[in-house]
Amino acid sequence: MVSNYRLQGFVTFFCLGLLLLTSVVLASQPYPDYRQVDYNLPSPMVYQYTIYYPGNIPILLTNEHDGRENYMFVQNTQKYSFMNMTDKAKIMSPASFSTPIAPNRTMPQMPARTSGQLILDFNSGINTRYMASSLSYLLSKRPLPADFAGPPSVQKPIPHVVIFRIQRRFVDANRQLAMGVGNGKGRKNSVAAWNEFHDLVHSVQALIRHQQLVRRPTCNLQAQGLLLDIHGQTHSHQQLEIGYAIPGPTYRQTNAQLNARINNTMVNASIRFLISRMVSHASSDILTRNPLPQEHSNDGDAEGMSQETVVPQEAIDTDEAADLAGDDDTEEVDKEPIANAEWNANQAARRVQYASFLRGKESLGAMLERYGVDVMPGPKTQTPPITTPISYYSGGYTVQVHGSGAYNFMTKLRYMDAVQLELPSKYRVNISDDDLKKFSFWIAQGCDDYYHRYYTFCDNPWPNP
Repeated sequence: MVSNYRLQGFVTFFCLGLLLLTSVVLASQPYPDYRQVDYNLPSPMVYQYTIYYPGNIPILLTNEHDGRENYMFVQNTQKYSFMNMTDKAKIMSPASFSTPIAPNRTMPQMPARTSGQLILDFNSGINTRYMASSLSYLLSKRPLPADFAGPPSVQKPIPHVVIFRIQRRFVDANRQLAMGVGNGKGRKNSVAAWNEFHDLVHSVQALIRHQQLVRRPTCNLQAQGLLLDIHGQTHSHQQLEIGYAIPGPTYRQTNAQLNARINNTMVNASIRFLISRMVSHASSDILTRNPLPQEHSNDGDAEGMSQETVVPQEAIDTDEAADLAGDDDTEEVDKEPIANAEWNANQAARRVQYASFLRGKESLGAMLERYGVDVMPGPKTQTPPITTPISYYSGGYTVQVHGSGAYNFMTKLRYMDAVQLELPSKYRVNISDDDLKKFSFWIAQGCDDYYHRYYTFCDNPWPNP
């Protein structure tokens, strides 16, 4: 009898130990699904200076700083089909983005830039594509909506992707035009490349807006899309940096101070629409306010343009801004949102505190930390370091002018929020392709949770995580 009790005790202890060991193993390897992802995106549309992978959901990934091409290389016309941009303001289908140009040509000559950061964000373009594939996989695990809009051959949700092809030493599309191109012979080609990238981003945003209006015409669709601008950095802290175009010094405030000063710090934020509808005590007129002067900061961007200070409107040539504008779309977007009592009630019930939204448990940082990503700002690192040289990028030109912040004067189509993700070198450099996929999948998991927490609130076929 004693032996039986001992045997039962041993079996119980063994089972508990095995369960504990299994838990430890699972905890140390929580991301096996990245190997199940199909990393082949749909065939891209290759333009003269940019590449566009068409999507069918309101998520757009962009990448400007991993371009490998310059005018000294003859392009392989069997691989690339060069195209020119057409009327970017009235785009209703990807096919209308382009027209063929002459074959058998080289990339046009461009002058080299002589100031600012000239080195590419190595492999960030690969991270961008792998993140898009991972998001497609993760989204496909959720129930599809009955009105899912996709090509007959593509029965899964796919984010849109825009990647800049040109080397950063010739054109930096994440800077205002004056700082993003060099001077000298061929400058007009650099300007054309810079314009094509931003024209294409705007065109895809207009397409996303149109798709949303067609699919859900009775829903309040303000800022129903999310732009993720992917970059790379080599700061010593080796954490992913999230940028909402909110200056780094803002995070020095206590949670109580942040919550109390929400309407002074969110005006320029590239996710202003999201803040206005999801954060407690956001002013009802916040979406109509003009840009505020940013707080003084010693963490300005050493790359040639301050990413911590929103660029004044007058710093950009008004003709160029007008050229990028979609004037005909403004009336449609700026009209009063459709009244929806159930939508308003749901919004009120889901509102969170500003500090928690930026760096607490309701933040993108928290959702990324959940999957093992080292990140700032977030619950673990709530205040990014303020150092010289800088060690935190809060959001550059692309998220400022294509997000929903007050600085988006370029198009006045403030219907997409935008977030800049600065990936540390440990997620990009001197690692295997398998690790590139794994780390991109981790990041995509956090972004997937963020999207479903905050952007699928209306007629939502996909439940929150």
